Amino acid sequence: MPQLTILGLPVDLPPAYASGHVCTQAEADALTALRTRGLAKGLHRVVLNECVSRGYSDVWGFVRGTLDGPTLSEISAVASAFCASYVEGFVQGHERLRAIAGEARRIAQLMIEEQLYAQGRSLHDVPKGELDANVARYAASANVRAEAARRIDDVQRLARSAHDDLLARNTDGDARSTEDDSDG
Repeated sequence: MPQLTILGLPVDLPPAYASGHVCTQAEADALTALRTRGLAKGLHRVVLNECVSRGYSDVWGFVRGTLDGPTLSEISAVASAFCASYVEGFVQGHERLRAIAGEARRIAQLMIEEQLYAQGRSLHDVPKGELDANVARYAASANVRAEAARRIDDVQRLARSAHDDLLARNTDGDARSTEDDSDG
């Protein structure tokens, strides 16, 4: 498995793309390069932020190996999680995953709002930090994510269908207007 070193932290990269029925070797190499470049930029930011959040203002001290083992392991775990998330986004489309995450948060907030309403309370009765934590917890559940993905896919299907209908009508309309112009 290839590795990338970011601020002295070695991070395992996913395997490179290979040629096959979907792409040529040149296309596979280009996809691998694009993914690796994106990972490197994102990883640099993630590792830097993790170092700073742990009080290491001298990031080069991190590179020289002044971090203790547990801290290094924690930062490495965050970097690995970022890699997994980035690769999933690269494969499925970052915008689709962002849309699913947004829809999952919306569903979660509605679920919490319904529970509060049943208790005679509203969202305003819950401290913001507590509400945000509950929304994040609900939104991360597999059932909520699956429902969010289903809704996003349904909306995309409807949008594609409407787009195809519009194109078909415009194509028919262009042909009729051309015929009308030739009569005149």
